[in-house]
Amino acid sequence: MKIRDLTLATGLFICSVASFAQPSQGTWLLNTAANFSSNLSNPADNYYVRTSFIGGRFITSKVLLGSGVDVFRSFYRFDDPVFPSRSSYTVVGISPFARYYFPRPNQPWQYFLEAGTGIQSERVTFSNPFANTTETKVGFLPFAGVGVGYFVHPSIALEGKLQYRGAFGVIGGQIQNFNYQLGVEFFLSESVRQENDGLPIIGKGAWLIGLNGFGGITNLGKSNDGFGSLSPSIGYFLFDRLVLGANLQLAFANQNAIITPEPFARAYIGSKESVVQPFVGAGLGTRFQFAKSTSDPAFFGLNFNSGLGVDWFVTPRVALETLLQYNIRQLEESNSLKFIDLSVGFQFFLQSNKK
Repeated sequence: MKIRDLTLATGLFICSVASFAQPSQGTWLLNTAANFSSNLSNPADNYYVRTSFIGGRFITSKVLLGSGVDVFRSFYRFDDPVFPSRSSYTVVGISPFARYYFPRPNQPWQYFLEAGTGIQSERVTFSNPFANTTETKVGFLPFAGVGVGYFVHPSIALEGKLQYRGAFGVIGGQIQNFNYQLGVEFFLSESVRQENDGLPIIGKGAWLIGLNGFGGITNLGKSNDGFGSLSPSIGYFLFDRLVLGANLQLAFANQNAIITPEPFARAYIGSKESVVQPFVGAGLGTRFQFAKSTSDPAFFGLNFNSGLGVDWFVTPRVALETLLQYNIRQLEESNSLKFIDLSVGFQFFLQSNKK
Protein backbone atom coordinates (compact mmCIF):
# COMPACT_ATOMS: atom_id res chain seq x y z
CA MET A 1 0.00 0.00 0.00
CA LYS A 2 1.42 3.37 -0.99
CA ILE A 3 1.91 6.05 1.63
CA ARG A 4 -0.59 8.27 -0.17
CA ASP A 5 -3.19 5.49 -0.14
CA LEU A 6 -2.69 4.81 3.59
CA THR A 7 -3.02 8.53 4.34
CA LEU A 8 -6.23 8.74 2.28
CA ALA A 9 -7.66 5.65 3.98
CA THR A 10 -6.87 7.12 7.38
CA GLY A 11 -8.59 10.38 6.47
CA LEU A 12 -11.70 8.61 5.20
CA PHE A 13 -11.76 6.49 8.36
CA ILE A 14 -11.65 9.54 10.67
CA CYS A 15 -14.49 11.13 8.73
CA SER A 16 -16.59 7.96 8.86
CA VAL A 17 -16.71 7.55 12.64
CA ALA A 18 -18.53 9.67 15.17
CA SER A 19 -16.64 12.10 17.43
CA PHE A 20 -17.43 12.88 21.02
CA ALA A 21 -16.83 15.39 23.76
CA GLN A 22 -14.68 16.01 26.79
CA PRO A 23 -14.48 13.38 29.57
CA SER A 24 -16.44 13.99 32.76
CA GLN A 25 -15.48 13.91 36.43
CA GLY A 26 -14.67 10.39 37.56
CA THR A 27 -13.42 9.22 34.14
CA TRP A 28 -10.21 7.20 34.15
CA LEU A 29 -7.32 7.54 31.70
CA LEU A 30 -5.62 4.17 31.17
CA ASN A 31 -2.71 3.07 29.00
CA THR A 32 -0.37 0.11 29.23
CA ALA A 33 2.27 -1.55 27.10
CA ALA A 34 4.76 -4.36 27.57
CA ASN A 35 7.34 -5.69 25.14
CA PHE A 36 9.80 -8.56 25.20
CA SER A 37 12.23 -9.27 22.37
CA SER A 38 15.18 -11.57 21.76
CA ASN A 39 17.48 -11.68 18.73
CA LEU A 40 17.62 -15.38 17.83
CA SER A 41 20.35 -14.75 15.25
CA ASN A 42 22.79 -13.51 17.90
CA PRO A 43 24.94 -16.34 19.34
CA ALA A 44 24.88 -14.62 22.73
CA ASP A 45 21.99 -14.85 25.17
CA ASN A 46 20.14 -11.56 24.82
CA TYR A 47 16.81 -9.93 25.48
CA TYR A 48 15.16 -6.69 26.38
CA VAL A 49 11.92 -6.20 28.22
CA ARG A 50 9.95 -3.01 28.86
CA THR A 51 6.69 -2.45 30.68
CA SER A 52 4.86 0.82 31.13
CA PHE A 53 1.57 1.82 32.70
CA ILE A 54 -0.22 5.16 32.84
CA GLY A 55 -3.25 5.72 35.02
CA GLY A 56 -5.12 8.88 35.92
CA ARG A 57 -8.51 10.09 37.09
CA PHE A 58 -10.48 13.27 36.39
CA ILE A 59 -11.02 14.83 39.83
CA THR A 60 -13.08 17.51 38.05
CA SER A 61 -14.25 17.78 34.44
CA LYS A 62 -11.09 19.77 33.66
CA VAL A 63 -8.35 18.40 35.97
CA LEU A 64 -6.77 14.97 35.71
CA LEU A 65 -4.22 13.61 38.20
CA GLY A 66 -2.21 10.51 37.39
CA SER A 67 1.10 8.72 37.27
CA GLY A 68 3.20 6.64 34.94
CA VAL A 69 5.34 3.63 35.89
CA ASP A 70 8.14 2.31 33.66
CA VAL A 71 10.45 -0.69 33.96
CA PHE A 72 13.14 -1.53 31.41
CA ARG A 73 15.85 -4.18 31.36
CA SER A 74 18.29 -5.32 28.69
CA PHE A 75 20.63 -8.28 29.10
CA TYR A 76 23.56 -9.70 27.09
CA ARG A 77 25.69 -12.75 27.92
CA PHE A 78 28.31 -14.29 25.66
CA ASP A 79 29.76 -17.52 27.06
CA ASP A 80 32.88 -17.61 24.95
CA PRO A 81 35.46 -20.01 26.50
CA VAL A 82 38.29 -17.52 25.85
CA PHE A 83 36.64 -14.14 26.42
CA PRO A 84 33.22 -14.39 28.12
CA SER A 85 31.32 -11.18 28.75
CA ARG A 86 28.09 -10.05 30.35
CA SER A 87 26.22 -6.75 30.57
CA SER A 88 22.86 -5.47 31.74
CA TYR A 89 20.97 -2.21 32.01
CA THR A 90 17.98 -1.78 34.33
CA VAL A 91 15.71 1.24 34.77
CA VAL A 92 12.76 1.67 37.14
CA GLY A 93 10.86 4.96 37.22
CA ILE A 94 7.65 6.62 38.39
CA SER A 95 6.25 9.87 36.96
CA PRO A 96 3.33 11.64 38.70
CA PHE A 97 1.64 14.26 36.50
CA ALA A 98 -1.31 16.63 36.26
CA ARG A 99 -3.38 17.75 33.27
CA TYR A 100 -5.68 20.71 32.79
CA TYR A 101 -8.25 20.46 29.97
CA PHE A 102 -9.58 23.72 28.56
CA PRO A 103 -13.40 23.88 28.66
CA ARG A 104 -14.72 22.76 25.27
CA PRO A 105 -18.08 21.03 25.83
CA ASN A 106 -19.51 19.00 22.94
CA GLN A 107 -16.33 19.36 20.89
CA PRO A 108 -14.24 16.44 19.58
CA TRP A 109 -10.96 18.40 19.82
CA GLN A 110 -9.81 18.74 23.43
CA TYR A 111 -6.73 20.79 24.38
CA PHE A 112 -4.76 20.39 27.59
CA LEU A 113 -1.67 21.40 29.56
CA GLU A 114 0.43 18.74 31.28
CA ALA A 115 3.28 18.85 33.79
CA GLY A 116 5.00 16.44 36.15
CA THR A 117 8.29 15.04 37.34
CA GLY A 118 9.74 11.57 37.33
CA ILE A 119 12.13 9.75 39.62
CA GLN A 120 14.29 7.13 37.92
CA SER A 121 16.73 4.53 39.21
CA GLU A 122 19.37 3.20 36.78
CA ARG A 123 21.81 0.33 37.17
CA VAL A 124 24.47 -0.72 34.65
CA THR A 125 26.65 -3.81 35.03
CA PHE A 126 29.49 -5.06 32.85
CA SER A 127 31.97 -7.89 33.29
CA ASN A 128 34.67 -9.72 31.32
CA PRO A 129 37.97 -11.39 32.30
CA PHE A 130 39.60 -7.97 32.78
CA ALA A 131 36.83 -5.84 34.29
CA ASN A 132 33.83 -6.02 36.58
CA THR A 133 31.94 -2.74 36.97
CA THR A 134 28.60 -1.60 38.36
CA GLU A 135 27.11 1.90 38.28
CA THR A 136 23.88 2.99 39.95
CA LYS A 137 22.25 6.43 39.86
CA VAL A 138 18.94 8.05 40.78
CA GLY A 139 17.82 10.89 38.54
CA PHE A 140 14.99 13.39 38.23
CA LEU A 141 13.00 13.85 35.02
CA PRO A 142 10.80 16.99 34.97
CA PHE A 143 8.46 17.49 32.00
CA ALA A 144 5.85 20.00 30.85
CA GLY A 145 3.98 20.65 27.65
CA VAL A 146 0.77 21.03 25.70
CA GLY A 147 -1.41 18.44 24.01
CA VAL A 148 -4.54 17.79 22.01
CA GLY A 149 -6.87 14.81 21.83
CA TYR A 150 -9.37 14.04 19.08
CA PHE A 151 -12.18 11.91 20.51
CA VAL A 152 -13.49 9.46 17.94
CA HIS A 153 -15.55 7.87 20.72
CA PRO A 154 -16.09 8.77 24.41
CA SER A 155 -13.54 6.08 25.29
CA ILE A 156 -10.96 6.63 22.50
CA ALA A 157 -8.86 9.66 21.63
CA LEU A 158 -6.09 10.16 19.10
CA GLU A 159 -3.57 12.21 21.09
CA GLY A 160 -0.54 14.37 20.36
CA LYS A 161 1.78 16.18 22.78
CA LEU A 162 4.68 18.64 22.61
CA GLN A 163 6.87 18.52 25.70
CA TYR A 164 10.06 19.70 27.30
CA ARG A 165 11.69 16.76 29.11
CA GLY A 166 14.78 17.02 31.28
CA ALA A 167 16.98 14.34 32.83
CA PHE A 168 19.21 15.33 35.74
CA GLY A 169 21.49 13.04 37.73
CA VAL A 170 21.19 10.18 35.25
CA ILE A 171 23.91 7.99 33.79
CA GLY A 172 25.35 9.86 30.84
CA GLY A 173 24.99 13.30 32.43
CA GLN A 174 22.38 16.04 32.21
CA ILE A 175 20.08 15.83 29.18
CA GLN A 176 17.39 18.23 28.00
CA ASN A 177 14.99 17.34 25.19
CA PHE A 178 12.08 18.82 23.29
CA ASN A 179 9.82 16.02 22.08
CA TYR A 180 6.57 15.20 20.37
CA GLN A 181 4.52 12.11 21.26
CA LEU A 182 1.61 10.52 19.39
CA GLY A 183 -0.69 7.73 20.48
CA VAL A 184 -4.19 6.45 21.18
CA GLU A 185 -5.62 6.82 24.70
CA PHE A 186 -8.33 4.86 26.52
CA PHE A 187 -10.83 6.79 28.70
CA LEU A 188 -13.04 4.68 30.95
CA SER A 189 -16.18 6.40 32.24
CA GLU A 190 -19.42 5.16 33.78
CA SER A 191 -21.22 5.43 30.42
CA VAL A 192 -18.49 3.37 28.77
CA ARG A 193 -18.74 0.73 31.52
CA GLN A 194 -22.40 0.30 30.62
CA GLU A 195 -21.34 -0.79 27.12
CA ASN A 196 -19.75 -3.95 28.51
CA ASP A 197 -22.87 -5.97 27.77
CA GLY A 198 -22.34 -5.42 24.03
CA LEU A 199 -20.53 -7.80 21.70
CA PRO A 200 -16.95 -7.11 20.53
CA ILE A 201 -16.83 -5.01 17.36
CA ILE A 202 -15.23 -7.51 14.99
CA GLY A 203 -17.89 -7.61 12.27
CA LYS A 204 -17.78 -6.57 8.63
CA GLY A 205 -17.25 -2.82 8.21
CA ALA A 206 -15.47 -2.24 11.53
CA TRP A 207 -12.04 -0.63 11.82
CA LEU A 208 -8.93 -1.51 13.80
CA ILE A 209 -6.64 1.45 14.55
CA GLY A 210 -3.28 2.19 16.11
CA LEU A 211 -0.87 5.12 16.29
CA ASN A 212 2.57 5.66 17.77
CA GLY A 213 5.05 8.44 17.31
CA PHE A 214 8.00 9.90 19.14
CA GLY A 215 10.72 12.37 18.23
CA GLY A 216 12.13 15.84 18.62
CA ILE A 217 15.46 17.38 19.54
CA THR A 218 17.72 15.83 22.15
CA ASN A 219 20.76 17.27 23.95
CA LEU A 220 19.44 20.83 23.74
CA GLY A 221 22.25 23.38 23.80
CA LYS A 222 24.86 20.69 23.03
CA SER A 223 24.60 18.50 19.95
CA ASN A 224 20.92 19.34 19.23
CA ASP A 225 20.34 15.96 17.60
CA GLY A 226 17.10 15.58 15.68
CA PHE A 227 15.16 12.33 15.41
CA GLY A 228 11.62 11.21 14.82
CA SER A 229 9.25 8.34 14.17
CA LEU A 230 5.66 7.89 13.07
CA SER A 231 3.88 4.52 13.03
CA PRO A 232 0.20 4.54 12.07
CA SER A 233 -1.74 1.31 11.73
CA ILE A 234 -5.16 0.81 10.22
CA GLY A 235 -7.20 -2.27 9.36
CA TYR A 236 -10.62 -2.88 7.89
CA PHE A 237 -12.89 -5.86 8.57
CA LEU A 238 -13.50 -6.98 5.00
CA PHE A 239 -15.65 -9.80 6.37
CA ASP A 240 -16.79 -10.75 9.85
CA ARG A 241 -13.66 -11.57 11.90
CA LEU A 242 -11.23 -11.00 8.99
CA VAL A 243 -9.05 -7.87 8.96
CA LEU A 244 -6.93 -6.59 6.09
CA GLY A 245 -4.76 -3.58 6.79
CA ALA A 246 -1.35 -2.00 6.79
CA ASN A 247 1.28 -0.75 9.21
CA LEU A 248 3.61 2.06 8.21
CA GLN A 249 6.84 3.01 9.95
CA LEU A 250 8.63 6.26 9.18
CA ALA A 251 11.80 7.08 11.09
CA PHE A 252 14.79 9.39 10.75
CA ALA A 253 17.92 10.26 12.75
CA ASN A 254 21.32 11.72 11.88
CA GLN A 255 20.43 12.16 8.21
CA ASN A 256 19.34 8.54 7.94
CA ALA A 257 15.77 7.54 7.14
CA ILE A 258 13.73 4.32 7.17
CA ILE A 259 10.39 3.72 5.45
CA THR A 260 8.65 0.40 6.12
CA PRO A 261 5.17 -0.24 4.67
CA GLU A 262 3.77 -3.59 5.82
CA PRO A 263 0.39 -4.99 4.74
CA PHE A 264 -1.07 -7.55 7.14
CA ALA A 265 -3.98 -9.92 7.60
CA ARG A 266 -5.61 -11.08 10.82
CA ALA A 267 -8.32 -13.69 11.41
CA TYR A 268 -10.27 -14.07 14.65
CA ILE A 269 -11.24 -17.58 15.69
CA GLY A 270 -13.59 -18.90 18.33
CA SER A 271 -17.00 -17.77 19.53
CA LYS A 272 -18.12 -14.38 18.21
CA GLU A 273 -20.09 -13.72 21.41
CA SER A 274 -17.08 -14.11 23.73
CA VAL A 275 -15.15 -11.19 25.19
CA VAL A 276 -11.99 -13.30 24.76
CA GLN A 277 -11.05 -13.43 21.07
CA PRO A 278 -8.02 -15.45 19.92
CA PHE A 279 -6.56 -14.65 16.50
CA VAL A 280 -3.80 -15.52 14.04
CA GLY A 281 -2.05 -13.08 11.76
CA ALA A 282 0.79 -12.48 9.34
CA GLY A 283 2.42 -9.58 7.55
CA LEU A 284 4.95 -9.03 4.77
CA GLY A 285 6.57 -5.67 4.22
CA THR A 286 9.44 -3.88 2.55
CA ARG A 287 12.11 -1.85 4.27
CA PHE A 288 13.77 1.10 2.54
CA GLN A 289 16.73 2.63 4.34
CA PHE A 290 18.45 5.78 3.14
CA ALA A 291 21.78 6.93 4.59
CA LYS A 292 23.81 10.08 4.15
CA SER A 293 26.47 9.94 1.46
CA THR A 294 29.36 9.49 3.90
CA SER A 295 27.78 6.38 5.38
CA ASP A 296 26.42 3.13 3.95
CA PRO A 297 24.40 3.50 0.74
CA ALA A 298 20.66 3.08 0.62
CA PHE A 299 19.40 -0.48 0.72
CA PHE A 300 16.22 -2.48 0.44
CA GLY A 301 15.07 -5.26 2.74
CA LEU A 302 12.11 -7.50 3.50
CA ASN A 303 10.24 -8.02 6.77
CA PHE A 304 8.02 -11.01 7.50
CA ASN A 305 6.11 -11.77 10.68
CA SER A 306 3.58 -14.32 11.78
CA GLY A 307 2.03 -15.00 15.12
CA LEU A 308 -0.95 -15.60 17.30
CA GLY A 309 -2.59 -13.61 20.03
CA VAL A 310 -5.67 -13.01 22.09
CA ASP A 311 -7.82 -9.91 22.64
CA TRP A 312 -9.69 -9.51 25.91
CA PHE A 313 -12.43 -6.93 25.24
CA VAL A 314 -12.78 -4.72 28.31
CA THR A 315 -15.40 -2.82 26.28
CA PRO A 316 -16.78 -3.65 22.81
CA ARG A 317 -14.31 -1.15 21.32
CA VAL A 318 -11.20 -1.60 23.48
CA ALA A 319 -9.28 -4.84 23.99
CA LEU A 320 -6.24 -5.70 26.05
CA GLU A 321 -4.13 -7.54 23.50
CA THR A 322 -1.37 -10.11 23.95
CA LEU A 323 0.58 -10.96 20.80
CA LEU A 324 3.41 -13.47 20.25
CA GLN A 325 5.26 -13.05 16.95
CA TYR A 326 8.13 -14.57 15.01
CA ASN A 327 9.88 -11.95 12.89
CA ILE A 328 12.39 -12.27 10.06
CA ARG A 329 14.24 -9.26 8.67
CA GLN A 330 16.09 -9.97 5.46
CA LEU A 331 18.65 -7.26 4.71
CA GLU A 332 20.18 -6.69 1.30
CA GLU A 333 23.81 -7.12 2.31
CA SER A 334 23.66 -9.55 5.22
CA ASN A 335 22.01 -12.71 6.46
CA SER A 336 18.49 -12.60 7.80
CA LEU A 337 17.87 -11.63 11.40
CA LYS A 338 15.32 -13.60 13.40
CA PHE A 339 13.46 -12.34 16.47
CA ILE A 340 10.86 -13.63 18.89
CA ASP A 341 8.64 -10.84 20.23
CA LEU A 342 5.93 -10.74 22.88
CA SER A 343 3.83 -7.61 23.33
CA VAL A 344 0.90 -6.53 25.48
CA GLY A 345 -1.17 -3.36 25.03
CA PHE A 346 -4.54 -1.88 24.18
CA GLN A 347 -6.04 -2.46 20.74
CA PHE A 348 -8.84 -0.19 19.50
CA PHE A 349 -11.87 -1.04 17.36
CA LEU A 350 -14.44 1.31 15.85
CA GLN A 351 -17.65 0.80 13.94
CA SER A 352 -18.29 3.00 10.94
CA ASN A 353 -21.49 5.06 11.02
CA LYS A 354 -22.11 4.11 7.44
CA LYS A 355 -24.38 1.13 7.00
